[in-house]
Amino acid sequence: MNSQIIIGTASFADEIRDRLVKELKFLSDEQDIVHFEERENTPWLFFIVGVSRNNKRGERRFACRFAVAKALSDLFVNHLEADFVKNYIEETYHYCSPQDRFEIVSCTLETLDKLKIIRRNRVLQSVYDYLVEYRTINIEGFARFRLQSYWAQLERIVKRTGEEVLAAKDYLEFVRLLRCFIEMQEPKIDETHIFIAPEGTFFYL
Repeated sequence: MNSQIIIGTASFADEIRDRLVKELKFLSDEQDIVHFEERENTPWLFFIVGVSRNNKRGERRFACRFAVAKALSDLFVNHLEADFVKNYIEETYHYCSPQDRFEIVSCTLETLDKLKIIRRNRVLQSVYDYLVEYRTINIEGFARFRLQSYWAQLERIVKRTGEEVLAAKDYLEFVRLLRCFIEMQEPKIDETHIFIAPEGTFFYL
C-alpha cells in the first residue's frame, strides 16, 4: 500500500509540479514504485504522491516525505522568497524612487543568496516535520501560518538593507551638495600682494 501525501495549491500548480517531478525521479528505480497524479477542484489543484518500496513501510514514508519536503522548500526559498521581497519593498519603500527600490531589491537578494542553503534547510525541516503528523498540506495556508518566523526574518533583512542603501545614498547626496556649494562660493579676497624676500621666502599682504 502506498504511503501517500496530498499537496493542494490554488496559485503555484506549475511550480510545484515541476519540482515534484524532478525530486520523484530520484526515487524511481527497480525497487521503488512512484505514484503521482493530479486532481482538480477549481480553483484548487491537488497533487497525490506515494512511494512503494518492497513492503518497507518506514523507508517509503521517509522517502516520500523527504522528496515532497525538498520540492516544497525549493518552491518557498527559490521562488516565493523573491516575490515576497519585491512586494514587501514596494509597500514599505513606496515613497522612494523606482531606481532606489530596484537597488534595495538587488542588494537584499544578494544578501539573501549568501545564506540561502541555511534557510532552505530550515524550511525543509519545517515541511518534513509537518508531514510527519499530517498527510495533506495546503501550500498557501502553510506559507501563511507555519512560516511566519521565516517571513519575519526576511522583513528584518529587507529593512536593514534598505536602511544601509538609503544611508549610503544620503551620504553621497550630501557630498555632492557640499561640493556644489563650495564651487559656487566667490573668493573672499579680491586682490592680494605677494612680497618675495631676498633670501627667497615670500609672504602675502
